[in-house]
Amino acid sequence: MDRVFVDLSIRRQGRILAVLLGAGLLTAGGLLFAAEREVSPQQLEKMLKRYPDADADKDGTLTMDEARTYFRDLRSGKAPSASKPTSAPASSGPVGEGKGASPSAKGAKRGAESFDMAAYLEQLSAKGRERGYKEFVYKQTPQGELRIYFAMPADWSPSDKRPAVVFFYGGGWSGGNVFSYDEQSEYFAKCGVVAGMADYRVRTRHGVTPDKCVEDARSAVRWIRSNGDKLGLDPNRVIAGGGSAGGHVAACTAIPGAPNSDTDNLRVSCIPNGLMLCFPAVGPVDDSQPSLIEVMLGKEMADKLLPARHVTASWPPTIMFFGTADRLLPGGVLLYNKARESGVMCELYLAAGQGHGFVNIAPWNYVSSRYAADFFIRAGVLDKGPLPETPPGELRKYNGEPVESILIKTNANPSREMLNARGAESKPETSEPDK
Repeated sequence: MDRVFVDLSIRRQGRILAVLLGAGLLTAGGLLFAAEREVSPQQLEKMLKRYPDADADKDGTLTMDEARTYFRDLRSGKAPSASKPTSAPASSGPVGEGKGASPSAKGAKRGAESFDMAAYLEQLSAKGRERGYKEFVYKQTPQGELRIYFAMPADWSPSDKRPAVVFFYGGGWSGGNVFSYDEQSEYFAKCGVVAGMADYRVRTRHGVTPDKCVEDARSAVRWIRSNGDKLGLDPNRVIAGGGSAGGHVAACTAIPGAPNSDTDNLRVSCIPNGLMLCFPAVGPVDDSQPSLIEVMLGKEMADKLLPARHVTASWPPTIMFFGTADRLLPGGVLLYNKARESGVMCELYLAAGQGHGFVNIAPWNYVSSRYAADFFIRAGVLDKGPLPETPPGELRKYNGEPVESILIKTNANPSREMLNARGAESKPETSEPDK
């Protein structure tokens, strides 16, 4: 399970490529991954329909050599602009893309160019004002500014030295709702914590790949630490948290060698003092296929961005939450085992029968927050004191048993079904329920 890359059989590679092409998930990095392997004429035909410029000799047939050359150049920015690719339906699943997602990195950039960023930012500001959050711009990027929204404790003052937490929403690195973790943030605010929710660049709005998502998360932690005086927080007590892809980028703030933005002040550490990870995409979950991160970015970058590969004794105290019907659970168990082997304080809690996204279903949104607050009190990050009451609900602590004995293998996602039934997708800019 520790291996990220496995030399797949040609038949299995072809199946993965066909699924990704059909769902519209292949980025330039993913197409390069595909082009490095022999694929069927039918799959080359699909590539040609999406990327006619790859046909170098314009004979109407795409060869493997043409595909390899084109997609290498496309990833490095040397390829000519691709023609408009055939539309593809939005995908779903634990690591799926957002609604209306374009089928390639080029398509995503075109979609991002037509995205109304001004309206989106105004929508965020309106929601923040409605909820009484404090809004700050934490980063300027070529694609636009990035904001962070804080739920403050009732008796907050800028002169305070409080602990802080910043949440990163999920959405398959493709979309998502900045306010997905509003209940959790407000719970932590009641615990006396300065609780932030950070926007970051994603594929459908900004035309970027997951490495840029990670850069932004690292920038957000640095910005919070650098602005402790105006935020009333202690820069030595900062927690990073999030769910699914958001849990992944939160965990990547703790990787010393992960990519940083050119504009970051690297003298300010982005490594948090604690991690709250909800069903995070942090490690390989199946030895029979490469991780989605590897398909999207290539093996070299993927190796830098799989948190389970980088756990050492200096890794911050970590609490994780998974449903037993979540197929990302094996990756979480891998990180848990690495942390425990390294002497890191790490706890993993399980919700029986729940799938991906369960922490945004009552009572689990508040129950998981209560468990996390208790954990960080014991870790010395939060101040000791009574915790706010939450609805009843208990999670089971993972004790190292084989993941095969607890993982429920099913194509259904009971958590997502419940979220859909309760209208969770009515939240603005949510590409999937709590990704």
